[in-house]
Amino acid sequence: MKVAFDTATLILSLSPNPGVVRDRAGNPIPRAKERVEFLLTELSESRTTVIIPTPVFSELLTRSENAASRYFDIISNSKYFRLEPFDARAAIEAAMMTRKAFESGLGKRGGSSDSWPKVKFDRQIVAIAKVCGADKIYSEDQGVISLGHSAGIPVIGVAELSLPPDQAQPSLPFPKTETEGD
Repeated sequence: MKVAFDTATLILSLSPNPGVVRDRAGNPIPRAKERVEFLLTELSESRTTVIIPTPVFSELLTRSENAASRYFDIISNSKYFRLEPFDARAAIEAAMMTRKAFESGLGKRGGSSDSWPKVKFDRQIVAIAKVCGADKIYSEDQGVISLGHSAGIPVIGVAELSLPPDQAQPSLPFPKTETEGD
């Protein structure tokens, strides 16, 4: 199985202090980092390959300042992360997406209110995921979500991810009885 990460998901998986991540409605996602860490555990146990589209990797390096070389080392040396380029196959796929948008009558942006450069960037991410055979994309980006669904790839948000079992349900604050500690 293969999945693809967008930038926010990748940052959550690599950064010790990723900051607040917001869901599609703009609300903070509780324990977002723990959710992605648990996802990485599950993906590792199932030997799932995590595709990192090179436009995502570029954005990660741009945002990471001093950690860029460390992130490069982590991704390069991981047997689960795989950098995938925007190559000829992905360019053909992105062109087909753009052609489909034109043919729908919604213009080259396909009805998106995002800027043209952002639409092209999102198409590159989804095109790479598609030609690499990703079964899912993990993203909070509305453009990637729309394009992923249009390309037939389910898109999962961080807020939809499970918490680790020991954190999924907090223990109840009942005091111990005298017989419980014995």
